[in-house]
Amino acid sequence: MARNMRALPEKCDDDFNAKLVVITGGTAGIGYQTARQYASRGATLLLINRNQEKSVAVCESLRMEFGVECDYLLGDLSRLEDM
Repeated sequence: MARNMRALPEKCDDDFNAKLVVITGGTAGIGYQTARQYASRGATLLLINRNQEKSVAVCESLRMEFGVECDYLLGDLSRLEDM
């Protein structure tokens, strides 16, 4: 083992209360499941998505199911002018 390597923690802190998590592509697939996991641990979510209708629906669903704060920004990370 290299001298500058540190041991990794055995477990990540499961409590995300009072922490903001930013997720891109949070309306479907891996992004959506990631948002659900963080919401289940109490995180405040900021989703960056392309579709407003889906963003509204996902945030509302996460608020209702987990009682967390959720907001979104519209943007397409594949378009430099959106950033």
